[in-house]
Amino acid sequence: VVYQPIIDLDTMRAAGVEALLRWTHPVRGAISPEEFIPLCETSGMRPRLGEWVLETAMSTATGWTIQAPPGHPPFFVSINASGIELGDPQY
Repeated sequence: VVYQPIIDLDTMRAAGVEALLRWTHPVRGAISPEEFIPLCETSGMRPRLGEWVLETAMSTATGWTIQAPPGHPPFFVSINASGIELGDPQY
């Protein structure tokens, strides 16, 4: 999981981050999500992978001590979810 900043254009500060799943293969290097996400979906691994991303991002974010400027919403973490995950009542 890598974290891409989401910038508040009014303050030019990071308002939050988007948690993104990335895969670096030991031989092939960086593998595009366009390549590995469909494989996860067809193999049935997507729900477990999505759960892992959610747990990892939340666990990581609990250690952050980022304060939003006064009068601004709290710092946030955005996590993408698939339609499969959103259709799961356990998600």
